[in-house]
Amino acid sequence: MPDNDDYQEILTATLRKIGRNLLNYQIVEKQWKLQIKFSSISSVGGVTKNSNSDSMKIPMGFLADKHTKSIFNPAEKDSEYEEIDEITIHSTFGIEKDKESYKKRYDQVKVLVKERNALAHKLVDRFNHLDRESCLNICKQLDEENERINAEIQYLNNIANGFMEICKFMQSDEFIDTVMKLIQEEDSITLNKE
Repeated sequence: MPDNDDYQEILTATLRKIGRNLLNYQIVEKQWKLQIKFSSISSVGGVTKNSNSDSMKIPMGFLADKHTKSIFNPAEKDSEYEEIDEITIHSTFGIEKDKESYKKRYDQVKVLVKERNALAHKLVDRFNHLDRESCLNICKQLDEENERINAEIQYLNNIANGFMEICKFMQSDEFIDTVMKLIQEEDSITLNKE
């Protein structure tokens, strides 16, 4: 054991930062799963279903891909409609991005996945808890990594807040009045053609 006076404090700080980052990665994964779920919702015959409910038990890399494609690439989604005899409501929530912005977003997410996998699976290979310098180096890396994790959490929170604002608007009298006016306008056009 090193006999430096501050070694124990540095080791404790390092272990706390490891735990902090792992917990923050779990927050990111939870947000990704939730946003995948609300990215596509259908209601047929009064039964609401989610076409993206199978994301709960997949590795983080696949989850990151699914989130990016579900939220940031809505224009390329395949239609999953079948011929039905009932009224269907289908909502899709997404953020349109050009190819360059999409690639930048995809690259940012891949960095998070790579860093999370290194922390969860390869930390033992690069961290000597008995060496003060190793602790300091890991602390520095963890702090830099945590800045990227926190930026992702903030970004995901902004998406969630935007989704909630849309949901509130869709429940508002203003939205309902607008839809009713459109329906009435369509009815009057149909009646005039007959």
